[in-house]
Amino acid sequence: MVHMSKPQSLFATLLLVGLTSCGGNEPCDPTSPLCGGGGTTGTPTIAISAPSNSMDAIGATIQLTATVTNTTATPTWTSSNNAVVTVSATGLATAVSNGSATITATVAAVSATSALTVSQVVTSVTVTPSTLALEPIGATGQLTGTAVDRNSNEVASATVVWASSDDGIATVSATGLVTAVAQGSATVTASASGQSGNAAIDVTVPVETVPPTVVAVTPDHEAFEISLDDVISVEFSEDMDPASITISTITVTGPSGAIAGSVSSGGNVATFTPNDPLPGIVTLAVTVTTGVTDVVGNHLASPFTSVFSTQPDPERWYSLTNSFLGPDVRFQTNGTTCTMLGTSDVTGEYWRFVPIGGGRYHLRSLDGGQSRQIEGGDGSLPCDLQPTGSWTGMNWSVTPISGANGYFRLTNENFGSAKSLDTNPEPRMLDSGNFSGQFWMFTDLGPVTSYQFPEPTFVHTATVINGNTTDLVPVQSDPASIVLVTQNWNPPGGSGVLNDASIGVWYAFSGAWGAFNQNVATMPLDAAFNVLLADRMGVSSFVATQTVLSYTMSISHSAIDGNPNALVFVTPVWNPGGVGGIYNDHPIGVWYDGATWNIYNEDILDIAVGAAFNVVVANPSSNAYTHVATSGTISGSETLLDHPLLNGHPDAMITVTQNYSSVVGGGFKNNPNNIAVWYNGSQWSIFNQNGAAMPVDATFNILIDDGFEN
Repeated sequence: MVHMSKPQSLFATLLLVGLTSCGGNEPCDPTSPLCGGGGTTGTPTIAISAPSNSMDAIGATIQLTATVTNTTATPTWTSSNNAVVTVSATGLATAVSNGSATITATVAAVSATSALTVSQVVTSVTVTPSTLALEPIGATGQLTGTAVDRNSNEVASATVVWASSDDGIATVSATGLVTAVAQGSATVTASASGQSGNAAIDVTVPVETVPPTVVAVTPDHEAFEISLDDVISVEFSEDMDPASITISTITVTGPSGAIAGSVSSGGNVATFTPNDPLPGIVTLAVTVTTGVTDVVGNHLASPFTSVFSTQPDPERWYSLTNSFLGPDVRFQTNGTTCTMLGTSDVTGEYWRFVPIGGGRYHLRSLDGGQSRQIEGGDGSLPCDLQPTGSWTGMNWSVTPISGANGYFRLTNENFGSAKSLDTNPEPRMLDSGNFSGQFWMFTDLGPVTSYQFPEPTFVHTATVINGNTTDLVPVQSDPASIVLVTQNWNPPGGSGVLNDASIGVWYAFSGAWGAFNQNVATMPLDAAFNVLLADRMGVSSFVATQTVLSYTMSISHSAIDGNPNALVFVTPVWNPGGVGGIYNDHPIGVWYDGATWNIYNEDILDIAVGAAFNVVVANPSSNAYTHVATSGTISGSETLLDHPLLNGHPDAMITVTQNYSSVVGGGFKNNPNNIAVWYNGSQWSIFNQNGAAMPVDATFNILIDDGFEN
């Protein structure tokens, strides 16, 4: 039997004992080398004791002790894995790497073993480099975090976790890559197994000395036909200091001085927003002073200026002068002829630019009204006022003259850029060139108000009501005006309001024209009317008055006498010229008896003596025709209109009068109902407001103003 001695240490000791006999079961010869040869008697034994069976660092040591009995021989020491633990001849075990190894002590053919484990414990973390300077923003730097044991050997298995004390200054990735975010200082920490190490990060922004520049302006430099509602923006080469963007450092100026407005900025863009619409037909200058700075304080190197020109304001009057004759001689009309006369504040000096699309305008004066406009003929004749039309000589363009700040060139579609409006001595079209008579300037004379220049047709919606009446705004205060109305069930933006009443117009005591229900029923809120002003439409018109009690009355005028093809339109007028006051509460129409035209009550009831009617006459044309209700156009109480100026035009202005005796077919059919027009989304219809069926062959005179300028 082999006897193991009791461990002499409080720490764990593994003991393996082996016995090698000299032969058979006999005890070893004390004098034998196997037994140490020292004369010791008994069987040899060996035991290993150690203060610990684990090591926490590479290079750590444990002194193993072998206790030997019954021999004087010196034990030999070996390791099962020298890559993990080595052992010296004296039993000193040294950790080489993490892992496990068995240490064996052998003497006299007996041995003992001790199992040792190496497991590094992190005692500190080092960060290299310990300081890191980054420049500029966005720069990166790599840090390395090393976890070590107590002998400063790297713990390769340790997981290092990175963190920044201020991500607003510098961020750090999972691999230790640091990125500069903003100027300042931060600490980056590497942690592992409860231990940590730090690196100091310093982010600096280099002092930038390059001055900002203006890279773009909106509107573009020397742009023209700019909308009066535009805002002005300035784009810089870099982000700007918002505190430096003020109404003092970014200004917009015109002939009358600075344009009032406000400025705002964000990043590299500054915006100037005018308080009011920009003035029309002027050259404006955008100026950026050296007071603007970038975010680090660099000033604009030199002042910047850009110019642009605005389009005419159709709601303003302008005077026209040129560089040749100076500011005291104005372009004006003398009858129908254009001339240049000294300033006298007459209506012929007041000019309005009516837009017709494509950057072109019709030029109309307060004196000539809506029915006439300037035409620029060839150079042999002065420009003159002609009836409104679509002639190319009437389609004007206004173009700023480069390098002549504030001056513009007037050309028309007929000649294009080859000829310009000049004064030689009267206004006429001459070859374009660098001539002072072609350098025009426009001075704002004030707003176009309703009494000065109403449109020939417009929609009136009854929002202000006085019993059975509603004032027609913007009809001018002229009791001699010829005003016609047609009920419109649903003009653009309208809500669809029925008003089953015969309509008349009257000159109110307040000095304005109004529409009224002849049956004195209260005017419905939002009832709508198409209004036609004959004197602005450029059509023949007159007032007819009943002289004999009858359901019909003959009318006479050079435009209709003996002319069965005339298109006659009628609206009762209660007090023509502001005098009188006779009702005619009946649906009305017109008819031709073979020699004369007549107005009649569709219900064949008498027209009172003194009853008056506003009459407008047009000849058949592209916008004046007769419609006959047929079985193909009738649907219940309505008849569908099919005309290119109406189809797809919800804003078309339609004037309608029933015609008993059309020469184009149909006719001779009474329709004793109050009519109106409405738009079904694609086409217009005439309908009976009381819902009565529309008679086959009921006939209507139609006059159209679709918003075109003619």
